[in-house]
Formats: sequence, C-alpha cells, structure tokens
Amino acid sequence: MEENELANLLAQVNAAMESETIPKIYVNGFINSYGPADVVLVLQQNGKSMVVVNMSYTTAKTLVEKFSALIKGFEQTTEHEIMSIDTVKAKIETQKGKDKGNASLQ
Repeated sequence: MEENELANLLAQVNAAMESETIPKIYVNGFINSYGPADVVLVLQQNGKSMVVVNMSYTTAKTLVEKFSALIKGFEQTTEHEIMSIDTVKAKIETQKGKDKGNASLQ
C-alpha cells in the first residue's frame, strides 16, 4: 500500500470516528449466514443482536482478507497471539471440568 493511500485511509477512519452522525457500537460476538446472492452478518453485544450487515460475497471475502492481515500485524507487533471466541470457549470448558465447585465464567 502506498503512503498516500494509507494516509487517505487513516483520514477516512479518523473522520468516521469523529463524526456525530455515524453510529458507533461495540460488539463482542456475531452470527453469520449466506444466501444465493450475499452474506449476512449479525453483530452482537453480549448475545444481543445489534446490527445486521448484508454484503456481497466479494466484499465479504475482501473483509476477511483485510481483517486477517490486520490481526496478524497486531499479533506480530505485540508478539501475542489473539485467541478466537471458539478457542476461549474451549479453554473455559476445559477449565470448568478441572474446577468443579469453583465459580466459573458464563
């Protein structure tokens, strides 16, 4: 990515973050599905659906590629691997089996 292109993208992100008219939400989960023409992504906060995003397959695939690169870059910078929700759930379930009787995360 060229320096001018990166600067332009960062300016767009900053403008969106500072905008009073663009909604901002926090999500910590999602569900997804697909149909013959597009993909549906339901963003969730603590199990409650907050936003529905429909997108083309091309956009969905590009989003996955860009997010993967973003996370890999973050992991390399911090020298720390980010666990997926599925990995965290599996580790919690494994720990629950070892800690019967102790308080656990739900």
